[in-house]
Amino acid sequence: MGWKQSRRSIQLRLLYRQNRWLLRFLMAWLAVSFLILVGTGHPALEALQIIFFFQDDHSHFGFFYASMTDFVVFGLVISVILVDMQRQVRPEATCRVMAEELRQHAIIFHFSNLGRRTWQLFVDHDVPVTVVDPDPANLEQLIRDGYPCLVGTGRTPADLDSVNVADAKFIMICSDHLESAAVICSLVRQRNPHCDLVARCADDDIGEVLARRYNATVVSTSRVASHFLHDYLTRNKVVKCVLVGGGQLGRRMIPILQELEHDFSVVAAHDSDVNDILDKSHYIVGRFNDDRVLEQAGVVDTELVLFTEDDFSQAMATVDRVRGLNHKCRIVCRVFMDDAADLLNAEPFRCDIFSTSRQAVEQLQAQGAFKAMGIKGTSRGAALVAGSELKKSHPTHEQKPVIKHKIGSR
Repeated sequence: MGWKQSRRSIQLRLLYRQNRWLLRFLMAWLAVSFLILVGTGHPALEALQIIFFFQDDHSHFGFFYASMTDFVVFGLVISVILVDMQRQVRPEATCRVMAEELRQHAIIFHFSNLGRRTWQLFVDHDVPVTVVDPDPANLEQLIRDGYPCLVGTGRTPADLDSVNVADAKFIMICSDHLESAAVICSLVRQRNPHCDLVARCADDDIGEVLARRYNATVVSTSRVASHFLHDYLTRNKVVKCVLVGGGQLGRRMIPILQELEHDFSVVAAHDSDVNDILDKSHYIVGRFNDDRVLEQAGVVDTELVLFTEDDFSQAMATVDRVRGLNHKCRIVCRVFMDDAADLLNAEPFRCDIFSTSRQAVEQLQAQGAFKAMGIKGTSRGAALVAGSELKKSHPTHEQKPVIKHKIGSR
């Protein structure tokens, strides 16, 4: 059953559950009245006509029945109105109940960028899906639109029971925290040993444990990005590069640059980003949009600047500074929203926008990870890892014309 049909069915069940006492009373009242009418000499067909007001009964019971039925039906209407008012005042309660009612569904734990991409894929394919996230702000749009969701960590038995983990067909854990991913994997497998389980994990060693112990498919957006960088550097014959950002993604790319024996430097925002680095010769600590810091990193004569941070405002400000220092170099950055990607892709920024979460989801789809939910795989898995969803910047006079591919934002 698709999501649209499931939603209607769930809404009907909720309507019955929240008004069942009054509906049962109404049915009992009609049945008792029918028996009384038959017992007082009315034929069965005539009694039914009286019950449903197709015929008047001028006896004492007939007047009593008409008055009492008006009262019962009026009470039922008032009850439905109050339930609807409660849904509007507390829509999160309705979303939670809808999540409990789903069967043979998909569950996404933590509504990160990867989780949003996966959720959208399921909604586009009419797949019943619910989301669990500890931050109510992340679920605000889902609650407003009436989609099944739950505000919770996913690390308690109550959270898992509230989204019916035991009956789920597919579960995806998109948490950025390794501890949460491991705990949720363990709790899920205790309740559902057979569902398809996908977990995000940036640490390769922990990922191997999750795959072996919990039969999970492990995905790493930073690993997808590192494959992309290797292909991008090789394809564009880049030999000098500046990485802006000292986070997990930037660190994963450094071994790629070292393997290719490229000249590179890394700009980190804080001293804490490099405290555990033994060889700090490639690192420069300072503000990303500081011209002096960027000049010290070698932006003036570099061939490529790769912005690896998540903050769009930082990306826009930094790219603007880079373009002021070097209008010929390539700039690659990742942005989640498509309209923001269009902005950075156009003049005067001329950035190449690459995907991490979108490519990861499309790679999983290509490998058949969502087949349990009726979403077939494709034959493009290898190319997706290499960054085929890169959105090229507009050509300039110094650049050769490039083909503009489908956008692939973060």
